Amino acid sequence: MDVYPLNKPWNFKVQLSSPLIVKDGCRVGVAEVHCSDDLKREMHILSNICEESRVGINARAIMRIVHPQADQWIRFNPIYYVSTRYSEIRDIEILITDKHGHFYTVLKKPLSVTLCFK
Repeated sequence: MDVYPLNKPWNFKVQLSSPLIVKDGCRVGVAEVHCSDDLKREMHILSNICEESRVGINARAIMRIVHPQADQWIRFNPIYYVSTRYSEIRDIEILITDKHGHFYTVLKKPLSVTLCFK
């Protein structure tokens, strides 16, 4: 919160301790999600670091669609990977939306998202 005081559970940034240098062809995927809230609707996890893909008629930087469960770690196997947008990553922004693209403002507690690069 010191670096990004406007962070919300549905739209937050994290600053990496040092830049992450990725090679051409590097991909990223959501490996785990932990949500403390009791949620019923699907969540779309998007990020500024990945290339856009088609979701219906819209192009969005979506990484994963999640069907959350209360206070539980969700581990994904397989992990779905998408291409990274940058060769140097200094911060990562995560956006959580519903299937209509609206911010998932029902989130009241912090959400944990674990990314995997390959």
